[in-house]
Amino acid sequence: MNDEKMMDKAVIVNRHGVMTVDNLLGVPLCNGANQRWIDNYGSLTAIGCRFGAEGGGFTAVYNFRKYSRLPSLPNSVIIRDCEVSAHTSNLRNCMVFCFEVPNLLSLENSRSTLTSGILLDSKLDMNAYFQGDRGSFAFRQQGNVGFRENVLSPSLSVPYIQPTPHPAEHLKGEALERKAAEYKAKESPGTCEVNALSQPGAELVLAGLMDGSTFRNDELLAIVRKANPACLMRRWDGIRSDAPFATLRHVQVDLDKTPWLLMDFRSDSPAEFAVKFIDEESGRLFTHRGQQQNVGRIEINLPKAMPALKGKKTLSFLIYYIGRKYLSRQGKEAHHYIYANAGSVLEIHELGFNSQPSHNLRK
Repeated sequence: MNDEKMMDKAVIVNRHGVMTVDNLLGVPLCNGANQRWIDNYGSLTAIGCRFGAEGGGFTAVYNFRKYSRLPSLPNSVIIRDCEVSAHTSNLRNCMVFCFEVPNLLSLENSRSTLTSGILLDSKLDMNAYFQGDRGSFAFRQQGNVGFRENVLSPSLSVPYIQPTPHPAEHLKGEALERKAAEYKAKESPGTCEVNALSQPGAELVLAGLMDGSTFRNDELLAIVRKANPACLMRRWDGIRSDAPFATLRHVQVDLDKTPWLLMDFRSDSPAEFAVKFIDEESGRLFTHRGQQQNVGRIEINLPKAMPALKGKKTLSFLIYYIGRKYLSRQGKEAHHYIYANAGSVLEIHELGFNSQPSHNLRK
């Protein structure tokens, strides 16, 4: 039961994260002053709840959380096996009223006394609202009784979804060609006994989608040089902390003879990197570190770090370019990230294998 003087607010507020409400027995004290049971700013699931009819009842859920775009986790409002009356809510007489629309809206096996199901704020332009991959959205109703017609708003039954636009600073066409031509990297032939970047048959490509995204890697990166050093250019800034990658495939190595992997990544702009390995014969993926790291020179004994990788192998390297750098707290300045601009470049000066650690080979 709510406070009878409650005005323009909710009984429950989900400020963020995932909330589940089970078996709520709601008895309303209605005054018609924009009351509702739940304000949702995250993801919400309500199961087996009674949003009662005493005094006419009021809206079950106000949703304020807008859909998220990959790679962020989709958000949702799920109502299952509930009952609602919201007749003192006037134009918002419904189970769920959306000021914003989440990725998933689902109303199932619920009951009502001629209240509407899911209504949208009239300020939303549904012809331009949704952007992203069609698989990122789902809106459904099933097995509901006692609701008014169109339990699901018509604009959600067949939603109009546009592709996610590129940011305004996206480099393309002549601007990209000019930026790539202007970039000059100092020649660096590499010192590895097995130079993966220049090995005959190996190739550096931009293929497939960025992990957890509908953007292709070649929409975010451009290959300026393929070797000596290889250079990857960001086609938009790094403020979104996205992680596109280039693939260096068909690298042949005998890890019994040359087990030491040497990597040397450099950038004049904020940059982090990560490298994953795919055994092309088995398709198995390996990573020597769970998170990205700052650019620099790194050397590891690959078979020792990953015992499944030994003997003669044909490998693919997934080379991730994250356009940001972490700065730790300095005095009163809090820790924070700085980000790369469009046109920033990651240089790969060494990527190959040696029989010994490189400092031994230099002696």
